[in-house]
Amino acid sequence: MKNVIIGTAGHVDHGKTSLIKALTGIDTDRLKEEQERGMSIDIGFAVITLPNGQKASIVDVPGHERFIKNMLAGACGVNAALMVIAADDGCMPQTREHLEILQLLGLKYGVIALTKCDLVEKDWRLVVEADIKQHLVGTFLERAPIVAVSSTQGFGLNRLKRELMAAVSRCPEPPVDRPFRMIIDRAFTKIGFGSVVTGTIDAGTIHERDEIEISPSGIKCRIRTIEIHGERVKEASAGSRAALNLSGVSLDMVQRGEQVTPPGLSLTTTRCSVLLRLLPSVETELKDRTRVRMHTGAAEVIGRVKLLFGTFGLSGGHTCFALFTAEAPFAVAHHDTMIMRTYSPQSTIGSAIVLDTSPPANPNKLANYRAHLDDRLNGTPEEVLATCLASSPYGLGIDALVGRMRTPVEDVQTGLDGLMAVGAATNLGGRYYIHHSSLTALTNRIINTLGDYHENFPARQGMPREDLRAASAKAMETKAFASLLLNLATQSLVVLDGPHVRLSEFKVTLSDRQHQLIESIYHEYERHGIVAPDANEVCKTVGVNKDTLLTLIQVGILSGRFHRLGEAQFITDTAMNSALALVIERSQTTAGITVGELRDALEANRKAALQVLEYMDAKKMTRRVHERHVIFSHPPI
Repeated sequence: MKNVIIGTAGHVDHGKTSLIKALTGIDTDRLKEEQERGMSIDIGFAVITLPNGQKASIVDVPGHERFIKNMLAGACGVNAALMVIAADDGCMPQTREHLEILQLLGLKYGVIALTKCDLVEKDWRLVVEADIKQHLVGTFLERAPIVAVSSTQGFGLNRLKRELMAAVSRCPEPPVDRPFRMIIDRAFTKIGFGSVVTGTIDAGTIHERDEIEISPSGIKCRIRTIEIHGERVKEASAGSRAALNLSGVSLDMVQRGEQVTPPGLSLTTTRCSVLLRLLPSVETELKDRTRVRMHTGAAEVIGRVKLLFGTFGLSGGHTCFALFTAEAPFAVAHHDTMIMRTYSPQSTIGSAIVLDTSPPANPNKLANYRAHLDDRLNGTPEEVLATCLASSPYGLGIDALVGRMRTPVEDVQTGLDGLMAVGAATNLGGRYYIHHSSLTALTNRIINTLGDYHENFPARQGMPREDLRAASAKAMETKAFASLLLNLATQSLVVLDGPHVRLSEFKVTLSDRQHQLIESIYHEYERHGIVAPDANEVCKTVGVNKDTLLTLIQVGILSGRFHRLGEAQFITDTAMNSALALVIERSQTTAGITVGELRDALEANRKAALQVLEYMDAKKMTRRVHERHVIFSHPPI
């Protein structure tokens, strides 16, 4: 049977907790203060066995207006609603606010429990039922059954269970094929186990010993054990409430509102583009840059909404695109629904559907960004994938795409294969992809950056790779950038020369003074033979600084006049040719040459001889056979 979660809703003192206890035998008021005051303060949990034997989790939420924040934490991930209304009170302020919240969250199924029916006459109960039906017109509960019950006397409970079973049966199957995500709504320490987090599994499946990542903190750890309904299990799937025992994590490292995902699937951001929906009942226009409270998952996030595309005020019952900027990092994914409340005094005013978790700095300045958000809101999965990839100027890995889209990795890979087939995306090695438009813009930026560098430093062989990445693609992963450069080299747009990059058409140009200096440097090195002189001493002799020396020697390396033996250690082509000639001669007459023999023949030292022979081996001019070095084409001894 599928997993499902039932969430209560309703005004304070309408008997939600008492009803849950009558249905399940579980008192969800676990706090001492709740038991003493007879009022729920925080969310509570129970499990109910329905008439068909199916077990369902129940999240009991507080009804007082002061604890709406906690109610919202419990409402995330709920599949069906149990709206509780007292017969002696009827619809009250939190009845209406809870209903609006459930409506904004997109719930479609539920049951109304009319409690305390033992305290009122039948005629009054019928009047209250009629009033309830009036309040439910136009909502997802408009056609929901209203069941008269008494938690103290027990009548109506069996029928209520049957109606809950019917509502649960209509709920869709939970998305077990998506990447795992669990929203943490409670964290505590259990003696003998350590830190435990509980929450609603929004998607996917988790197993014992799996590695996880917690967003937005970024903590990575392993699952030690899993419990569902108080029983240890090997795995837990979407639609369940689970308790995860975390290995190596202290209680102060996790908190309500964070989210659990596989490693590398971080959902952390501080900004997102959204579609705002204001409740029809809101009378005050929402102004641009208003400070609000967004409730996403079990977290409350404070920030400001910037209305986009010429909207300067949003009135009740209307929608618009907006940019939400939070005051602290939070976890959210594509198409999540956030509940929006005023900052102070607090009241629920609408919702925000998340469309882009990596928005540009100023969306209003991008001509096609509105169409981009329209695609994300209404587009097919393929269109959403394309716009998601296109919105990243440096490309994305598959894991990041899966996290943003909340789509199975197989579907993302299929979509990427389709984009590559039509030339809309490029694989930059491994599981990293970039959209054609982003690749074109990035390529142009790299070429322009290199062009500027060559103009400013015409004597240098090229720009250091890391400097080029910092100047043109700082936010891009190092491996992906290396793959991009290789892609550009394959197209003959750039030349990769060790740690340097240059444009294909670039040629080093030297001034007359630089030509004179390079000749002086060459002669200074030539007189040392194969013993590379100290670069600082050469600088003093020639009269240049070290940067200039190394730049000019590099020009000599490109023309074949110098060879680099090590860091700031060079010899001339004349010295190298002398050493190579000896190896060739000895390879023809004997079994090659040893380090000592080369040292003695050229009147050098052992370190210099060893460096030269190792250089020749590395360049495939020679090869080592035991203790001797022979010309590379010489047959083995």
